[in-house]
Amino acid sequence: MKADPSLLIELNKSQYKSGDTIKGVLIFSTSYPIYIHKIQIKLYKEFTYTINSEKLKKKRSPDTLFDLYENELEFTELSIGNHSFPFEIKVKKEIKGTANTSLYFLNNAFAIKNQIFLESLVYKNKNDEILLKEANEIHFINKIKCNKPSIFEMEFSYCFCLFYSDCKLRVNLDKEVYYSGETANLAIEVLKSNQPIKIKSVFVELFQNVFLQSDNKIYKEKKLISKTKGYSCQFNNLYCADVKIPFAVPNNVFESYLSLSNHVQVSIVFDRALPITVNKNIYIYKEVIKLPKLSSDSIIRGVTLPKKIFKY
Repeated sequence: MKADPSLLIELNKSQYKSGDTIKGVLIFSTSYPIYIHKIQIKLYKEFTYTINSEKLKKKRSPDTLFDLYENELEFTELSIGNHSFPFEIKVKKEIKGTANTSLYFLNNAFAIKNQIFLESLVYKNKNDEILLKEANEIHFINKIKCNKPSIFEMEFSYCFCLFYSDCKLRVNLDKEVYYSGETANLAIEVLKSNQPIKIKSVFVELFQNVFLQSDNKIYKEKKLISKTKGYSCQFNNLYCADVKIPFAVPNNVFESYLSLSNHVQVSIVFDRALPITVNKNIYIYKEVIKLPKLSSDSIIRGVTLPKKIFKY
């Protein structure tokens, strides 16, 4: 009995950013000679969400189609083997993150999917009758210039012995971008002060924020997802804190209709001065584990066609 032909798409990376080039190869495997008229790949964006027990809402962008292979000669067949069709797609559109997550807040529960799909289609004749099709999700993160330490400085006044004094405070994050499951390291330091001031304690809270624009309502939610107490470091008047980022935190997304973001709230208590609170945005992405895809080893290697280059 003849085995059915199969499709497999292999990509060069597990995550992309706007401006990247998606490099991949479509592998068409067959255990018997077969005529196929055309192979296309298409990219499209899909946004689906459910709020509480409401009906699923779906929005989809128009398809962008690319012709990867075409054979007008019906008597010409692809031979037995794994045939490779390499391609490159230069991403010109601005994509501000993809996510597939469920989030639960005090008043609302969200199931959100903001996804990009690369779908391959194999047509077996000129009537565009589909022989095979396969959709692969492509993960995008917001474009990052450089993942360097993030420093925030602020000046404030405090009352000391009935006199107001000026002070400068620095909050330093060891990175600007984190992956879920990592630990964010903070350092809080008083840089200068007219009068002696000492940090007594530090508490750091990590929040998950959601903004979603549905058909008839705008939802804004915030919840605490991690909390830690700071500790005094070796240096004078320097406090540190290590915030564990939960593995369940989704990709940050910054679309006009959807925002998934995070911020830390640093509460600083001083000795003989009023406490202050500092809010700082941090960027979190979910690491995608790239699992190996298996193709049939029993089929011999076929032909590799010339690479096709497209723009999206």
